[in-house]
Amino acid sequence: MFTRLRGYRIIPSVDSINAEEAVKIADALVEAELPVLEIMYRSHRDALVIRAILERHPNFIIGVGGILNADLVLRAADANARFLTSPGYNLAAINEAKQNGIAFASGVCTPTDVGNTITAGILDMHFFPAQYFGGAAMLSELLGPFSHLNVNVVAKGGITVDNMHEYLRLSSVAAIVCPWIVGDVQYKNWDSITENAINARKLSTEKQTVYFA
Repeated sequence: MFTRLRGYRIIPSVDSINAEEAVKIADALVEAELPVLEIMYRSHRDALVIRAILERHPNFIIGVGGILNADLVLRAADANARFLTSPGYNLAAINEAKQNGIAFASGVCTPTDVGNTITAGILDMHFFPAQYFGGAAMLSELLGPFSHLNVNVVAKGGITVDNMHEYLRLSSVAAIVCPWIVGDVQYKNWDSITENAINARKLSTEKQTVYFA
């Protein structure tokens, strides 16, 4: 799954929304040809949000962030999420994800985290909080000893329009998480989400100035 995300490079992210808002966001992202969204899992309501999106857009790629334990893996898998990200290393969560056949990016920010993740049998990782742990330069050094492996990294935390290319130019980075694409949902400006998503995808492949709504 994380290899597939390399085709998009960009993952919009959102927290604390209801089902109606979620469907509107998904519609806007589909319009932008970016059918990917990470939803932070806080409560059972988020499972309903996932199901609402998939009912309208069955092929939409929904990820769940904030996976803290094996129980949340089961909840996300039951809601038919396609991939999971964790803020830190959790062996029980990794094993549960493997048992359920769902892609899981283990949180890493130290060589020990990376080594433990690889020993646990997965090569998908979540560099978080990216910019606050040394940014792209740190990630490059962190993965240096493991460069011969086929590692896929999702980077999140403090990534902006100005620094996104520092991450995307690293061969290990499959995608970056960009909460600013969705913006402030309370204003319900769905057209701006489409515009932001189009501009983000354009910016991910072209170094040019674009403006975000």
